[in-house]
Amino acid sequence: MKLPEYTPAQVLKAVSDLTGISETAIKGTRRLRAEVQARQMVCVCLRRFTALSYPEMRIFLDAKSLNAVYMRCRAVEKQMSHDDQQAMYATVKKKMGRPSFKKKVRRP
Repeated sequence: MKLPEYTPAQVLKAVSDLTGISETAIKGTRRLRAEVQARQMVCVCLRRFTALSYPEMRIFLDAKSLNAVYMRCRAVEKQMSHDDQQAMYATVKKKMGRPSFKKKVRRP
């Protein structure tokens, strides 16, 4: 059975709505604390709720390097306790709504 997946656009929109930071600012390169934290949140949620690999995340987020994406995920893991991470995931998941199921095509 295939697990439900969210699209990267759904994750980005949910984090944008929660933080009040525009999607373009999250994908941008400015280093304001709020924007950096939103970027980190998107990276962690993309890992959690989508099947994207780090290279695919780099392309979606227009990041300069693969290491930048990896370090964003690691920063959240270091800074937040497990309970805080779970609370963040629950909040983002609630904001995203229902996942899109990938349907299997049955052959006759």
